[in-house]
Amino acid sequence: MKRYFITGASRGIGRAIAQKLAGAEHRLLLHGRDQEALATTCSLIEAKSAKTTRFVFVAHGID
Repeated sequence: MKRYFITGASRGIGRAIAQKLAGAEHRLLLHGRDQEALATTCSLIEAKSAKTTRFVFVAHGID
């Protein structure tokens, strides 16, 4: 089993990569800034029976 850390998994290319890896026996750590969109990605991935871990990072007040 391989492990992958995918940034930007909430949507776009990051989500597409996560979905591509989901079919195999992989453990995915998904990162995104939009908690709701990341939850949607996780639901899509878990439907393909891959195990996921969510990591949401929201930067407030960083200049």
